[in-house]
Amino acid sequence: MIIRCQQCKESFTLDDAFLAKLPFKVRCSKCKDVFIAEKPDRAESVATLRPPLPQTKTSPDGRTGKVITICNQKGGVAKTTSCQNIGVSLALLKKRVLLVDFDAQSNLTMLFGLQQTRSFYDVLEGQVELPDILNNPLPNLWLLPSSGALALLNKKYLQQQRFEYLLEEQLEPIRNKFDYILIDTPPSIEFLTINALTTSNLAIIPTHSAMLSMNGIAQIEKSIQAIRKKSRHQVDFKVLVTMYDRQNTASRVVHGKLKKHYQTRLFDSVIDQDVKVHESQIVRKPVCYYDRSSRSALQYMAVAKEIAALSHNDQFD
Repeated sequence: MIIRCQQCKESFTLDDAFLAKLPFKVRCSKCKDVFIAEKPDRAESVATLRPPLPQTKTSPDGRTGKVITICNQKGGVAKTTSCQNIGVSLALLKKRVLLVDFDAQSNLTMLFGLQQTRSFYDVLEGQVELPDILNNPLPNLWLLPSSGALALLNKKYLQQQRFEYLLEEQLEPIRNKFDYILIDTPPSIEFLTINALTTSNLAIIPTHSAMLSMNGIAQIEKSIQAIRKKSRHQVDFKVLVTMYDRQNTASRVVHGKLKKHYQTRLFDSVIDQDVKVHESQIVRKPVCYYDRSSRSALQYMAVAKEIAALSHNDQFD
């Protein structure tokens, strides 16, 4: 169940185990206001559990929201962290953002404090409509959560014709309600990642500045080229350096090689190593809300502004 502070309108997820104990007093962790969490009637409950989607975005040229996949076959490169905080930063810039947790590990979902939710698997199985399982954890931000059941999709649908378009077909009816849709993917190039790339305008490849990381970028680049060839879908990519250690000579050397090799396909902004990121995850808050003045929060905001500039200048379609 989702409750909302009456003073500042901040939303919180309340574990279902507390439903029987309602009503009771709670204190908002954002504005410190005390309010009563009450059990909603049926109509209110449906409205709370199914937060309204934004109004359809009208665009003079008819284009819909930009879809961005965050991907790397190598784990431990801050892929999920980057997906969350880039999305939140775009939302803070007043963009309407949908985050899609497309990884069976459900790390993005858990970063928002959600567990045991329905997911894209239930949508494909015809058990629920996609808009009905979206959460609205923060202003201008919606989340399509994940579950372990996503791991079954590869076995059930891989042999189906046009399997790589399953996500695109489900997102298409709501795509024009958002400015950006960001998709978090597993650390591998398989069914889920291929679906995500096939529906995307842009792939962001997070990588730390180590020599072996360049191999992971090359593998994603090959996959993108294969998708372009098979589907004629023109997805582009940019590389984002994460967990950067400015005091480490090897990190600086590799960063220099990345700049030389990828040039305009490398984000100007880098994400430094920052303990604030780990602290924010413990309290289930994006770093941009946990400490907006921290290095990582400012850097993720800089990345979001680069992305917004790409859209403004029509540099990815």
